Amino acid sequence: MAPLKKTSRYDRVENDFYQEEPAPVQALLQVEQFNGWVMDPCCGEGNIPLVMRSHGIRANGADIVDRWPQALAVGDFRHTLRFWRPDCVVSNPPYNCWEEIVDVSFESGASHVCLLLPFRRVESVARRQFLARRPLARQWVSSERVIMHPGGKGSGKKPGRQECYAWFVWESSHTAPVWQTGLLPLIRSVHHD
Repeated sequence: MAPLKKTSRYDRVENDFYQEEPAPVQALLQVEQFNGWVMDPCCGEGNIPLVMRSHGIRANGADIVDRWPQALAVGDFRHTLRFWRPDCVVSNPPYNCWEEIVDVSFESGASHVCLLLPFRRVESVARRQFLARRPLARQWVSSERVIMHPGGKGSGKKPGRQECYAWFVWESSHTAPVWQTGLLPLIRSVHHD
């Protein structure tokens, strides 16, 4: 079997742990409303729930690895979503299982699912078939390139290439084969060295 093609400057991070910056989450909150409580089933160090909490949204998370002391649980998303049954799911998931996260979220009673994914992740015949079965309600394309830091905030590595990301939004009540699309305002954090 041929080795996997390397798609970044980094070796693959264990458990596909890549941390988003707060800016894309803050931008999502400018265009989406969240009712009830929000769960990130792949929360890493808790960035998404923490940003949402700072905006007055009830949010928490879980992850397959214990990285955030405030997390609800440590476990696979298939179990944590079914156990906690959140109203909404917002996540930057491992890219190899995002379709299953959408399915399990709705099976668990979520009404709203938002996933931050590279725009190219929806390309392919298989993805088109998935989107025919689970139609998007909206997609919010980042107006600037987004950086995913491998290994989280403490990795000490400089980011690799920047990529076009989008928030893909599903709603349980949306069944139309068309969706709304728009550009997100990206709010860059000011860093002081």
